[in-house]
Amino acid sequence: MDWKKIHEHHENIRKHLEEIDAENHEMKQLLTLCHFVGGIHDGKYMTEWQIEQTICNGKHTEDLSEIRSRGGCVHHAVLDNCPRVDGYLSPMWDGGMLRYETQEVYNELSK
Repeated sequence: MDWKKIHEHHENIRKHLEEIDAENHEMKQLLTLCHFVGGIHDGKYMTEWQIEQTICNGKHTEDLSEIRSRGGCVHHAVLDNCPRVDGYLSPMWDGGMLRYETQEVYNELSK
């Protein structure tokens, strides 16, 4: 697979995600590409939907849309209601996709 082309395609889609109504969570899940760094899924690319259907631990990131609507400064809207995966920190916005990384990878990148 040509991951660079896949990433470019998803980058274009991501530009339009902000326009998708918050109620259309399924569309967001189908369009959001996620990259795993470290751990047992290292190097894998999956959509949020695929994560939800396969490796999600049943937990999700907090929905901060109400705080955001009142002008509160919180995480990027795309990080609301993201599936959580055991062994990985909460997903992080990485420009054109979400990145799931282990604590060890986070520690190394944060030096």
